[in-house]
Amino acid sequence: MEQQQAATVDHRPREVPLFLLAGVLAVVAEGLLEVLIGRGPVFVVLPWVEPTAKSFTILVALSIAYFCLGRYRVLGEPDTLWVGLAFWAYAFFATAYLLVFPGLVGPDALLAVHPNALSWPFHSMWTALAVLLVVAASARWPARRSGGRPHDLLLFAAVGLACLLAIGTTFVFAAHLPPLVVDGRFTALNLQWITALAVVFALGMVLGLRRYLRAGQTVLAYAATVEMIVAARLASDIFGGQLYDVTWYFNRVLVVGAFSLMLVALLNEHVGLLRRQQQLSALAWARASQLRATLDSMADAVFVLDAQGNVVDVNPRGVELLGFARKDEALRPLGEYQHFLEATHLDGDLLRPEEYTGARALRGETTRGFLERAHTWDGRNLTLELSGAPLRGADGAIAGGVVVLRDVTELEWARTRVTVARVATAVARVLSLDDLVRAVLDEARVALQADAVTLFAADESRRQLRLLGQRNLPPEMAERLRVLPFDAPTLSARAVSTGSLQVLENLSDAPPELAIPRELGKHFGFRSLIAVPLLVRGRAVGAMTYATRQPRHFSARELETIRTVGDVIAVGLENARLYEEAEQERLRLTAVIDSSPEGIIFFEAPSGRVVLGNRAAEHMLGQPLDRAAPMVEHPRMYGLCRLDGSPYPAEELPSSRALRGEVVLGTELLFCMPSGRRIPILVNAAPIRDTAGRVVGSVAVFQDISRIKELEQQREEFVSVIAHDLRAPITVIQGYAQVLRRLADGHPAPEQEVKGLDAIVLSTRRLNTMVADLLDASRIEARRLALETEPVDLPGLARGLVERLAPVTTGHPVRLRVLGDVPPVLADPGRLEQILTNLLTNAAKFSSAEAEILVAIAPDEREVTISVADRGMGIPAQELAGLFQRFYRTSEARRTREGLGLGLYITRGLVEAQGGRMWVESEVGKGSTFSFTLPVARAERSAESTVDSPQSTGH
Repeated sequence: MEQQQAATVDHRPREVPLFLLAGVLAVVAEGLLEVLIGRGPVFVVLPWVEPTAKSFTILVALSIAYFCLGRYRVLGEPDTLWVGLAFWAYAFFATAYLLVFPGLVGPDALLAVHPNALSWPFHSMWTALAVLLVVAASARWPARRSGGRPHDLLLFAAVGLACLLAIGTTFVFAAHLPPLVVDGRFTALNLQWITALAVVFALGMVLGLRRYLRAGQTVLAYAATVEMIVAARLASDIFGGQLYDVTWYFNRVLVVGAFSLMLVALLNEHVGLLRRQQQLSALAWARASQLRATLDSMADAVFVLDAQGNVVDVNPRGVELLGFARKDEALRPLGEYQHFLEATHLDGDLLRPEEYTGARALRGETTRGFLERAHTWDGRNLTLELSGAPLRGADGAIAGGVVVLRDVTELEWARTRVTVARVATAVARVLSLDDLVRAVLDEARVALQADAVTLFAADESRRQLRLLGQRNLPPEMAERLRVLPFDAPTLSARAVSTGSLQVLENLSDAPPELAIPRELGKHFGFRSLIAVPLLVRGRAVGAMTYATRQPRHFSARELETIRTVGDVIAVGLENARLYEEAEQERLRLTAVIDSSPEGIIFFEAPSGRVVLGNRAAEHMLGQPLDRAAPMVEHPRMYGLCRLDGSPYPAEELPSSRALRGEVVLGTELLFCMPSGRRIPILVNAAPIRDTAGRVVGSVAVFQDISRIKELEQQREEFVSVIAHDLRAPITVIQGYAQVLRRLADGHPAPEQEVKGLDAIVLSTRRLNTMVADLLDASRIEARRLALETEPVDLPGLARGLVERLAPVTTGHPVRLRVLGDVPPVLADPGRLEQILTNLLTNAAKFSSAEAEILVAIAPDEREVTISVADRGMGIPAQELAGLFQRFYRTSEARRTREGLGLGLYITRGLVEAQGGRMWVESEVGKGSTFSFTLPVARAERSAESTVDSPQSTGH
C-alpha cells in the first residue's frame, strides 16, 4: 500500500490539473453548443455514427476494466475493483445495444426487431455505470487479502450475469415496456430517467473526486471526471428541447473522448509504474550492494540458508571464523556443518540436529544469544554465540533463514568476571546486614538472570535456616520459608547440610522428598532451581537460591560463576554479622563509658583529635569536647597544668605519649579553671593498636582526686602529728638511756643492767627509724616529698658509702664495678645514700655469710643504671609482684626478720621521685638483683623540686 501511494503521489502534481482542465472544458463546450445551436431542427441520423461510437466505447470500457482489475490485484484498493465492474457492466450493455441496433447487419438487428428494445439497453448501460461508480466512491470492501483471484472473477461473473439477465428481460419484454423515444422525441419517462441519471452521475462525481484527490488516486479521479462529463451530456439532452439535433453527434464525441481520456490516464499510469519498477529495481540493486558491503565488513559471521537447508551465502568473517580457505567451501548443506562442527552445550552435552540455530530458523523460530562450543573446519575450539531468524517471502512462507555467529570465547570469561565483580562491588559498598541483603538480592538476581531469589542465614546452635530476604517469591511460600530446620524438604537446607551446590534444571523431576521445590513448580510456575551453600572456611553461614520460570540448562561455567558469587556473598554475610556484633559491642561499650564516673577520652592517631568522650570527661573539663582541635591545642583549651601551676607541654601529655606507644600510669596534673579553681586529676593513658601492632589511637582515663588529696593531706598531718608526738618521748628515752649507759661505763654496774641500757638505746633507735619511715611513706604517697637535687658524682658517692657501711656489711665483701665514664646524675645526695643504704643492708641481711655483694654502675645517654646484686636465697616469683608495696614482707622476712615492710616501698618512691625507675630480678637459690635508674644531670634541670608524681605527663 505504501508503494502504491508513493507511485501515485509522484504523478499527481502534473496530472490532476490536466484532467480537471479537460473535464471543465468539455462541460463548457457542451453548454456553449446547447446555447448556440441547440433546439434546432432534427438532423438526419447517420446510421454508422452510433455503432462506431459504441464499438469504440466498448473497447475502451473493457480496457479500463482490465487495468482497474490489475490495479486492484496489485494494490488492493477496493474502489478500483468497483470502477472496473462499472465499466465491465457498461461494456455488456453497450454490446447488447449494438446487437439490437437496426441495420447493423442487414435491414434488421441481430437479436431484436422491436424499436423499443434499442432504448432500454442504452439507458441500462448508463444506469449500471452510474450506480457502480457511486458505489466505488464509498467502497471499503473487498480488501485484497479477503479473497484472491477466484473471488475477483466471481464478482465480475456476478455483474456480467446480472447484465445478461437485464438484457434478456429487455429483449423478451421489449414490446410490453413503455416507449422511451417516440418519433425522435424523448418521452416523459425518458426525461425522468435521464434526469435521475444526471443527478446520480453528479453525486458520484462529487463524492469520488473529493475522495480520490485526498487519497492521491489520480486514475480514479479521472473516473470522477468521466462522471462529470457524462452528467453534462445527459443534462444537454434535457436542455436540448427533448429532440435529436446537432448536439446528439457532439454528445457521442464527448463520451468517446471522456472514455479515451480515462484510458490514456490508465496507460500513462502504467508507464509510470513501469518506470517506478525500474527505479525500484535500481534502488534494490543499490541496496543489495550496500547490504553486501555491510555483510562483508561485519565483525560477526553471517550465513544465509535456503528453504532446503543449504548455505547459499556467507560473508568473509564467516569463512574466516569457521576456518574455510574459500567461500565456496562454506556453501554446503546444513547437515555437513552439523557433522564437522560437533557443537555442544557449554556443559559438554552434544547438540541434537534439531537444536542447531539454522534448523530452528527454518522451522520459523527466532533465537538470540544461544551459546555453544564447536570445532572449526581447521580444528580450533571456539565458544560461539548464535542468533537466527527465518526469511519469509511475500506470502509469509519460509523461504530460508539467516544465522549470525559471534566468537565469545574470551567474552564468556569476561562476563563471568563482570558478574562476580558486580556482586562483589554491591557487597563491598555496605556493612549492615539489612543493606547487604537488599544489595545482594537485587544484584544477584539481575547478574544471574533469575526470576526469584532468596537469602538464608544459618544458625548452627539451633540448626535452622532463617530467611533474611527474597525477591519475587509468592508471599505464602515466603511465609513457609521464614524458618527452616536443616533437614527441611528444601534444596537450600540440603545445600547447607551437604555443603555442596544443588541444582534442579526441571522441577517436575524433583524427587518426592523435596516437597517444597515440587510445589514451587506445580503451583507457582517455576521450572528451574539452584541452591548455593554460603561457606566461610568450610563453615556454612547461610544459603542462597535462584529460581527461573523457564527451564534452564546450567553450564559448567555458569555453575562455577554461581559458586564464586556464593563465596563473595558468604564473606559479605559473615562480615555483616561481625559488623553487627561489633556494633552491639560498641553500643555496650558506649553505654559503659557514658555511665562511668571517671572521665574517658579516645584520641585518633597521629593528629590527636578527640574521637569519643563521655559525659564525666566534659563535666570535669567544664566544657564540651572539641573534636576538631588537634592535641597541641588541648593544654590551652582545657587549662592543663603541672602541679606547680605551669602550662603542660602538649608533647608530654599522657595521651601524646600514648600515641607514641607508651603506657602512662598514675600521672597527676591540674585542671586550671578560668575561675581560678584547680582540680587535681589522676591520669592513666595507653595506646590503641590494630591487628598489625600499629598505634591507631590512644585512650586516657582520668579521675578527680580532690577528695583523695584532702584525705592524704589529713593523713599526712595526722602522721606528722603522731610522729612529732612520738619523737619527743623517744628522744627523752634515748637521751636518758645514753646518759645511764655512759655512767655505767664510768662506774661498775651489773652486766644485766648494762645489757638492758643497750637494748633501750637500740630499741629507741629502731623506733625512731620506724617513725621516719612512716613519715617518708606518707609523704611519698601524698606526692609531697621534698628533694634538693643537684649533680652528683655517683661512683665517688658509692665508694664512700661502701666504706662507711662496712660495719653493717661485715662478713660480706662488697665489690664496686663501674662500666665506662659515668656522667653526673641529678639526685638528692642524702636520699641517694638512703636508697643505697637500704639496698646494701637488705643484701647483707638476706645473704649467706661470706657471700659477695656486687654494686654495678652502667651509664647511657639519658640515664645511669645502678644495680645491687647478692647471692642469697632469692625471692619466689609469685612474691615479686608485691615486693614494692607498702607493708609487704616476703614469707622468709616474716619468719626471720622484724620490720614494717616499708623499706623497698620507700626506696622505689625515692627513686621515682628523682625521675628514675626501679625493678628486681631474682631466682630462688641464686640471689637477687635490685636495679634503679637516675637521670643524667643537665644544665636546664631544676636544682630543687618537690615530688608531685612519677615523671610522666598527660591526660
